[in-house]
Amino acid sequence: MKNLVNISGGDNPERCADVVFVHGLDGDARTTWHPKESPDKFWPAWLGEDFPAIGIWSLWYAVSSSAWKGTTMPLIDRATNTLDLFELDDIGHRPVAFICHSLGGLLVKQALRLAAESRNPAWRAIAEHVGLIVFLSTPHSGADMASWIQYLGKLLRTTVTVEELEAHHPRLRELNDWYRDNVESLGIETFVYCEKLPTAGILVVNETTANPGIAGVRPIPVDEDHVSICKPSSREAQIYRRVKRLIETNLLNRGVSESATTQTTHDNRHRNRSPEQGLPFSGKAKIEFGRRMTSDWPELADYFEIPTADRARFKRGREPHGVWEWLEARSRLRNLPEALRDIGRDDLLEEFFDHPQ
Repeated sequence: MKNLVNISGGDNPERCADVVFVHGLDGDARTTWHPKESPDKFWPAWLGEDFPAIGIWSLWYAVSSSAWKGTTMPLIDRATNTLDLFELDDIGHRPVAFICHSLGGLLVKQALRLAAESRNPAWRAIAEHVGLIVFLSTPHSGADMASWIQYLGKLLRTTVTVEELEAHHPRLRELNDWYRDNVESLGIETFVYCEKLPTAGILVVNETTANPGIAGVRPIPVDEDHVSICKPSSREAQIYRRVKRLIETNLLNRGVSESATTQTTHDNRHRNRSPEQGLPFSGKAKIEFGRRMTSDWPELADYFEIPTADRARFKRGREPHGVWEWLEARSRLRNLPEALRDIGRDDLLEEFFDHPQ
C-alpha cells in the first residue's frame, strides 16, 4: 500500500521530531534505502535505533519511469497528495527533516512550496517546522540536465513524470529559484551529496545538476553511482554519519515545543537520573534563567562553542532559552555551573545550582 510508512517511533505522540525518507523514480519505501540483497542494512531503521525519541518515516508513492512498470502523476499533484498524508500522520507538529533521493528532492521542494503558500494551517505548519533537507543526487536544475534526460531516454514508454522533467525544464528552474530565495527565511539547513560513478555508462546527476545554488552549500561528491548513493552499507558510511550528525546538531535543537521537551526530559530523568543527564530544574527555573541571562548569552554560547548555524535558529528574543535547550538536548547542562563561573555569572550559579527550584 502506497502511504507514509512508520519505520520507528511514529506512533509516539511525545516524539521530539520527525525524519522522513523520500525515494525517487522506481523506488519504494524500503528497497531504495538498503543495498540489493541486504535488507538488514536498512539505514532508516538504524536511525530509529540511534534516535528512539524521533519518529522515522519512509514515504512510499507511485513514481515509475516506464509505463510498462506502473503509473504515476504530475509532480504538483503528487506533492498535494503527499501533504495530505503528512497531515494525517501529524507531520508538522514538531521539527522535521527530509532525506531525499533523486526525484524525491524535487517532490519535497514542490510540497514545501505548496505548504508555505497554503491557507491550510496544518500544511503551513509543515513548512514552518522543516529544519533540514538532505539531497542525495537530486537534479535541481542547470545546463547539464542533458545527462539526466539521456539516462531517462533509455527507458521505453516514459511516464508523465519523466516527460515533465524533459518538457518543462524551465519549471524545474523556477521551482529551484523559489527554494533558493526562501530557504533562509524558512530556516532550512540544506546538505547535498552527488554521485561520481556512472550508472549504465552515464553520470546521471553531476555536481552542476546537483547544485541548488544556495550560498554556502556545495555538493559533496562521493564514490557512489546514482543507485547506490542512497544505500549506505554500514553505520560507518560517510552519508550515514553525516545525516546522524545533522540530526544531532539541527533537528534535536530546533524549536522543540515546550511541552514535548519538558515532559520527555522530566520522564527520562525520573526513570534513570544520573549526572550525565543534566540537572532537575523546573520549567520556572529555566524561564527565569533565560530572563536573567539577557545580553550574556553570546558569551555562554562561545564557551560551549555552539555553531553559528545553530545560534541563527534560536528564536529572536529567546536566545538564552535556545542555549539552554541546545545544552539540554546534548545532556550538557551538567557543564553549565563551570561555564557560568567562567563568564562571571556567579549570581546565577548560586541561585539556580546551589538552590535549584
